[in-house]
Order: sequence, then structure tokens, then C-alpha cells
Amino acid sequence: MRWLAASYGNGYVSDIEIVWVLANLVGAWFSIRNVRAARLDVQDAATLPRLTNGRRRLAATSLRVELARLVIQGIFLMIGGFALALPAQETAALPLRYQLFGAVFRWGLIAASLLVTYQSIENWAMRRSLGPETHEGGTA
Repeated sequence: MRWLAASYGNGYVSDIEIVWVLANLVGAWFSIRNVRAARLDVQDAATLPRLTNGRRRLAATSLRVELARLVIQGIFLMIGGFALALPAQETAALPLRYQLFGAVFRWGLIAASLLVTYQSIENWAMRRSLGPETHEGGTA
């Protein structure tokens, strides 16, 4: 982490890259928790012989959704890692249309990242609010 602090002070790493990586780390942490809880839900659903109303399918779908979110977070983290490793580029010399495209592209990726993180946090909060029988209800 010392290299990150040194790079930040020298203008090598920008604020937007740090926000990007931190948001994805938070999202990945919640996604991992959700995947573990969803996997336990699938295991529990398989042991209950008279489970109806598509609850087994819902548990399996929940696991797939959580795994997809985790993969997306991983991809975003890789992009953020590459961005941290590359020197910041000065865009003032570029034509305005390229500057605008770059800004829309960067902020679009950050917005997508934040939305996926929000979905993971919201799912974790829902599981927690359902009570101790949902594997996450009784833990902090």
C-alpha cells in the first residue's frame, strides 16, 4: 500500500481510480457474503422434502445471481487494478469530444460499479432483516 500512497502524492493515481477500487472492494465483500448465504440456502432447500412454490428454484436462482454479481465485481476490480498500475494521462490536449467521451465512459463505469455494489448491499440487508433462519440474519 506504500506504493499507492506514493503514487497518489505524485499524481500517478487519481481520485476516481481510488473511488473505483474502494467501491468494488466493498461490493465484492458483500457479494462473497451473499454467495455463501445463498449456497447454504440451496443446501437447505435440497434437504427439505416438501418444499413447494418454487422455493428450491428461487434458492438456486439467488445463488446464480450472487455469483454473477461477484464475477462482475471481480471484472471491475481488475479494471481498477489496471487503472491504478498505469500512469494518469493528461487529457487537456485532446479534442473536446474525446474528453467528453472519456468522462462519460469513466463515470458510466463507476455508476455501473456503484449500482452492482448497491445491489449486493441491498440483498445482504434483506437477508439480514429476514431473521436468523436466513444464514445472515443473526450475524453482524
